[in-house]
Amino acid sequence: MGAAGILSFPWTTRIGRAKADRLGCTLAQMALAWNLHQPGVTALLAGSRNHTHVRENADAAAIELTPEQLAELDALIPLGPLFAQEGVDP
Repeated sequence: MGAAGILSFPWTTRIGRAKADRLGCTLAQMALAWNLHQPGVTALLAGSRNHTHVRENADAAAIELTPEQLAELDALIPLGPLFAQEGVDP
């Protein structure tokens, strides 16, 4: 299941939106920012339906997440054994 599928769970959306509101960004921006803060990630591919979403997605690159905020987001959806592959740190 990709990130879009995970973000479609109602509890994730509700909790995630509250966290995004505290950061002053959208849920999508927070998800993109979290991805950009992961070890080894150098670029993201994000689809958009219109130019407004393209701009919002691009703005996610400017969001700085503290170690505490990253830990909160990590706890929201633990990656688990799916990502525990050889040579891949979760």
